[in-house]
Amino acid sequence: MTANFSKEQSSLPIFDYINEGIFVLRKDYIVRFWNQCLENWTGIKKELITGKNIFDIFPHLDNGVYKSRIDQVFQNGPPVVFSSQLHAHIFPCPLSNGSLKTLQTVVTSFSWDGECDNEALFTIQDVTDHSFRIQQYHNLNKKLIDLKEESERANNAKSTFLANMSHEIRTPMNAILGYSQILLNRKDLEPDQRLAIQTIDSSGKNLLELINEVLDISKIEAGKMELYPINFDLKDIIFAVSTMFELRCKQKQLNWKVDKFKEPCIVFGDQVKLRSILINLIGNAVKFTKSGEVEFRVSTLNNQRFLFEVIDSGIGIASKDQQYIFEPFHQEESGSKMGGTGLGLAISSKQLELMGSKLLLESTLGKGSRFYFTLHLPKATGRIEKRSERFNNILFLAEGYNVKALVVDDIKENRDVLTTFLTDLKVDVKQAVDGRDCLEKVRESLPDIIFMDMRMPVMNGEQAIKEIRKEFGNHRFKIVIVTASALDQNREQYIQLGAHEFIAKPFRIEQISSCLHKLLDIEFEYDDEESSEQKSLDIFNLDISQISLSEQLQLEIKEAAEMHSITKLEVAINKLRCEDEEYNKLAAIMMDLLNKFDISGILDMIEKLSHEENKA
Repeated sequence: MTANFSKEQSSLPIFDYINEGIFVLRKDYIVRFWNQCLENWTGIKKELITGKNIFDIFPHLDNGVYKSRIDQVFQNGPPVVFSSQLHAHIFPCPLSNGSLKTLQTVVTSFSWDGECDNEALFTIQDVTDHSFRIQQYHNLNKKLIDLKEESERANNAKSTFLANMSHEIRTPMNAILGYSQILLNRKDLEPDQRLAIQTIDSSGKNLLELINEVLDISKIEAGKMELYPINFDLKDIIFAVSTMFELRCKQKQLNWKVDKFKEPCIVFGDQVKLRSILINLIGNAVKFTKSGEVEFRVSTLNNQRFLFEVIDSGIGIASKDQQYIFEPFHQEESGSKMGGTGLGLAISSKQLELMGSKLLLESTLGKGSRFYFTLHLPKATGRIEKRSERFNNILFLAEGYNVKALVVDDIKENRDVLTTFLTDLKVDVKQAVDGRDCLEKVRESLPDIIFMDMRMPVMNGEQAIKEIRKEFGNHRFKIVIVTASALDQNREQYIQLGAHEFIAKPFRIEQISSCLHKLLDIEFEYDDEESSEQKSLDIFNLDISQISLSEQLQLEIKEAAEMHSITKLEVAINKLRCEDEEYNKLAAIMMDLLNKFDISGILDMIEKLSHEENKA
């Protein structure tokens, strides 16, 4: 469309007040009008350019792309756009920093009313700032992409570290805890030998728990922690946790209160993480409560939500510490004295976030604390996978049952531990040192079940499973993955490979027995005697009145406890062992408290002994 202006408008004075460059070019390329803005931008006065040929002033315009497109406008063609980002600058418009303005020029057909043919109206905008912002956006976007790639590389490196660290730590722990279980199953141990091995076993479990906490927080930071929801009975979880801490509270003479569900409550959620969170919260409550009570409540809310509360009358948490209490490795002064990594609350908080909830705290220093959270646990739509028969106190396979097993692991200690477990159960066991050796042994012995490590030289576990499936089909052998990997998502990956079960190292003999029962429908003969766990409960029926400790030994234990010197405490506690049954019970109690890092429990015990002696 052509613009029309009358002769009276020939000076076009209004264009001098527009903050855009405006000029008019006649068909013979003579500049008719040059506004004040262009004069300011270019430094060329209007009286020096008006009436002149534009190509004499700006020779670079007299080339193909500019001249031909301007000619199209003269012929009443569509508007033409020139951008200094895509083309050379139409006019040199310098900035104070020596660079040039970024211009965008629109050329449209223009006509003086009845005076001449079409002319060209140039409207020029300064888009320097806009262009700069676009460039900034592109630069920022590139930085974000670079940061994202760097973060992904870091997370991949952390995942590799986790897998390697888990493998390197869990492998020797598997041997330690494996042999402690084997020794504890012996019937010919002397009481002091059994107590020493129980200490090794308990200490190993505590060490593993600390290691797992560090690995868990690393998994969370690497984004590798995932949920594994299943159908479970919330009533069973409450009962199991309650049973676990009832005895602990009895030891410390605390009142233990819990609201147990009377009826089954079948829900769908991550049972393992929920149990871990509850154990952590209640364990802290018991640890930091010297007198009074610990209460565990579970309440049913609407919309399939449940409120979990752990309330204690303990030392409480100062207001200034509450904002940091859920941060990794943060411990207030009282917490650092009690030992631990300072990761429990951070892990619990992150696990709840993963489940769409939040861990909350109400606490008053010197009066106690209330940790609570709500969790959506929808009603289960399927059935609960029933637990197998009890796997404690197993002697061996029931009469009439025969099992051939193949243990595949490149580390001798791991092979020997698992082989001993199975041999004690009267399972016929063969060993293989890698995947290729496994294939040869499978062809020779045709085992019923294969316990397969994943990290092995020559041929790893994954390759071996694929070869077994290829040669023998998908259902000929039951395959159990036994791995030291820290990443839970590997479980699903291994199951998809064709494995039937997944066991993480260090493994327990109960897990091995459970696999045999579940996968091969095996039954067992059991020891009718009272379990060692039940026997160990008897040590808490201690008659303090029958014990008299020297002031020197009391002081030695007390000072070691107050300094949190584990080594000195072990030495002092071992001095309690003698021929007398009550003193051995006391040593067992204190060693159990030490293994749980319950220093305050040891101090409480010494105080009770001192008080009893003063009464006498």
